[in-house]
Amino acid sequence: MNSLFLEEVNDSLLKKIKGSESIIFQYMTEHNLLAKFNIILEIVDGQTASLYFNRAFLKCIEQLQAEVDIDTYVL
Repeated sequence: MNSLFLEEVNDSLLKKIKGSESIIFQYMTEHNLLAKFNIILEIVDGQTASLYFNRAFLKCIEQLQAEVDIDTYVL
């Protein structure tokens, strides 16, 4: 999803996994898996994206014991 607002992207992702966090975490634990959210910010023509994590997204990160990786590219 492309957006200047990271919160919109986070909300879209949360809608897809909401209520399944414990099942996902259980599957990850059983199969020795880790979760990682890769966020890529692209700066085009000087327009930068807003970088904001709301409480719901942070709660999901915590429930999955996930990592967050943020990369920024100037195009």
